[in-house]
This record gives sequence, structure tokens and C-alpha cells, in this order.
Amino acid sequence: MVVGFERFLTGCFDLFWAQPPDKQIYHVALQIRKILERRCQKHGCAPSELASTLLAVAVKDDRYIAIHIGDGVIGAVRGDKLEIVSMPENGEYANFTVFTTSDGLESHI
Repeated sequence: MVVGFERFLTGCFDLFWAQPPDKQIYHVALQIRKILERRCQKHGCAPSELASTLLAVAVKDDRYIAIHIGDGVIGAVRGDKLEIVSMPENGEYANFTVFTTSDGLESHI
């Protein structure tokens, strides 16, 4: 069964947190592909039609998991300062970004 991405991160937070980064990235990419596949079947479209960027943050106590694919910025307020957690990835050209449907997704997470 494929759950929504937000339920994937929040429902499995402790299990996900305990994994090494390469396993976390693998599971994120796998979940994204499963969700996209299910949506394509439901709507009768090609994966490229569902290309999007993804920014997500799950927080539990004093820990967080940030997932970032593509442009956009993830920031955090720490004390009285605003800090960048994750910078945008614009790809090879200034007007291009990486999408959830991009080849080699794992290397962009």
C-alpha cells in the first residue's frame, strides 16, 4: 500500500530517522516513484505530466527531516536568526530545475 508522502514521513519518523542517509534517500525516492505511479494509473497520464518539485519537513521534538528536490528554499528560525537549511537546485541552466520525475532522482535528494 502506498500512503501519501506526508504520512510516510510523519508515520515512520523514528524508523526513518534511525536509518543511515543512503537508506533514507533510497526510501524517499521509492515512495515518490510509487506515489507518481499510482497517480498516473488513476489519471491515465505519463509521469512527465506530473513533474513537480518537492519541499517537505517533518519535525518531532528537537529533530527534523528535510526533503528537498528542485528549486525553492527550506529555512528555519533558530534562536533569533533565520538560517537556510537547504538551497535550491536549479540544474544545469538558470531557468531549469530538478523534478520528482527526473532521472537519477536519488542524487538530487
